[in-house]
Amino acid sequence: PTSPSFHSWHYYVECDGVVHRIGRNIPPQNMTMYLGSQWVTLSRDFAYYVVSDTGLAKPYADYAKNIVIADENFFPTVLMNSPFCHTVVRENLHHIQFDEWESSKVQPDTRKCLQPGNSTCGRSPTTMTLDYLPILDLASKEDFFARKFEPSVDAEVVKYVDDIRFGRPFSNISAVPYSNTTSGRIISFLSKGSLRSFQNQAK
Repeated sequence: PTSPSFHSWHYYVECDGVVHRIGRNIPPQNMTMYLGSQWVTLSRDFAYYVVSDTGLAKPYADYAKNIVIADENFFPTVLMNSPFCHTVVRENLHHIQFDEWESSKVQPDTRKCLQPGNSTCGRSPTTMTLDYLPILDLASKEDFFARKFEPSVDAEVVKYVDDIRFGRPFSNISAVPYSNTTSGRIISFLSKGSLRSFQNQAK
């Protein structure tokens, strides 16, 4: 987790699908603010700590009701200010590609712009296709998950990852601009099936 972004220090409301910043939002006292990924795995003990009356999670939850992307602030802040701060793993083990717009037809959504000149307004990660296989193979040396995959955009890359993950030959390998298909830690999807695959490989 890192220091909080500009978004966590202001009070926001949404009206008619548009996010408005209406003033400063004063954080709870005696608490260091943190920012982290919303794609997290929580231990059972920490999850219980969060939902119990600890004297820490409740005041921050009240504050976070009106900040932007509250889950990116809430869990890292509570974790790092709790007795569980030593348990944090600073790698989220997933790969996200942000090198272009999700689609050439997708433009910034100005209704989601929270400050002037924000080029990421309404932006989504690049949808993986067969063209990204070399990048996915490099990422799979360290990461277990990737997003995002969309069968309606490229069903072959979804089949390819599943085939490699489950040790099956890829039937359309001639279409893949890539030769090394022996990676032991191929990237998986964020799904129950992927989690089972990871757990089985880790045994």
